[in-house]
Amino acid sequence: IKFKDHKSFRPFCFLIVFGGALDISSFITGKYNINNLWLFNLFILGQYYLVIFQLYNWKLFNNRSYISIASLIIITILWIVESYVNSLGNAVNQYSLIFSGFFIVIFITIFINGLIFEKLKSFIRDPRFLISVGFLIYFSSNLLVFIFAVPQFKISGLLFIKIWQIHDLINTFTNLIFAIGLLCI
Repeated sequence: IKFKDHKSFRPFCFLIVFGGALDISSFITGKYNINNLWLFNLFILGQYYLVIFQLYNWKLFNNRSYISIASLIIITILWIVESYVNSLGNAVNQYSLIFSGFFIVIFITIFINGLIFEKLKSFIRDPRFLISVGFLIYFSSNLLVFIFAVPQFKISGLLFIKIWQIHDLINTFTNLIFAIGLLCI
């Protein structure tokens, strides 16, 4: 990817690197039985910022930057409070993950809708469309998984494992969409 030519895709590229670094560190910490929830909790906030900055670069918030700033403030405050309650590394910041995913799904849906009506015929080959569809699928599946993980639902461990396996398949599909989007840049 040539950053000189495609500066608007930098937050997405940083997100890919950030996610890959998290996966590698999770593998290493898991191998030595080290708690890595603090890394995952940092990733929740970091990925939200990067997706919002990506949408900002794609001009979703034209003349309405206060929406992006307000959502960043709300999620940051929620994340700080939840991290304090969970002591950052003792549990996943589920509510931050759920609410940030909810905001992202809404913003991405608005963005995809705009792309479809802006480019009626060529939106399929537009990397912004492909990456946005990947975001929509990824964050929608995360919403479902982590909503079911909320203790109030009290689902069985076996059902959650099955849901997580489906989530892994969806993530693989999403990564393929991201790869195609990167190739179209």
